[in-house]
Amino acid sequence: MATFTKYTLTSNIFSSRECKRKLRTSYIILLSSCLLCLASCQKAKQSNVILAEKPAEEKPKPTQSIGDYEQTFPLQWQGKSYQVTVQRKADKSLPTVKEGTQSYFDNRILVKVMGADNTVFFAKEFTKEYFAQHISPKTLQKSVLLGVVYNRVEGDKIYFAASVGSPDQLSDEYIPFDVVLTRDGSLTTTKAEREDSASDLEDEI
Repeated sequence: MATFTKYTLTSNIFSSRECKRKLRTSYIILLSSCLLCLASCQKAKQSNVILAEKPAEEKPKPTQSIGDYEQTFPLQWQGKSYQVTVQRKADKSLPTVKEGTQSYFDNRILVKVMGADNTVFFAKEFTKEYFAQHISPKTLQKSVLLGVVYNRVEGDKIYFAASVGSPDQLSDEYIPFDVVLTRDGSLTTTKAEREDSASDLEDEI
């Protein structure tokens, strides 16, 4: 009877130790799983974080010109042959004009009318100031002389088309003018009508 009891007690002791060992192992496995899961979640969170780069500050661009050109037109006027030459050049001596954050050079335009023997009948340099009496000071300040081009001959007059407006090539803001040269070499200038929709730049003094 005593032997049986001793055996039973011994078995219970071993069973108790085995259970503890199994519980300890299970606890370690569970703890490891939790740690792995936590590490995975943290890694997943970190992988979802998008670091936005700080935008680089836009450097101011140098002052731009809208482009130089030279045009020559032969014509018959009052029974004689003439040649009209128009030259547009950016003039760095003139005040610059700002469109937004961009600065532009204003233009100076030379118009010459020469006879067949190369004698100069008419020559004049235009800047936007020539049109100042037709434009408000505020509009004039933010505009450049865009162009003066030969248009047509009509009777004893030579017609030129001129425009003053925004230096931005994507803008349609400009004010058109008719410049008329008469036989005695005098000029008359009037504001012309735009064929398209009216520009916000157009104004009256």
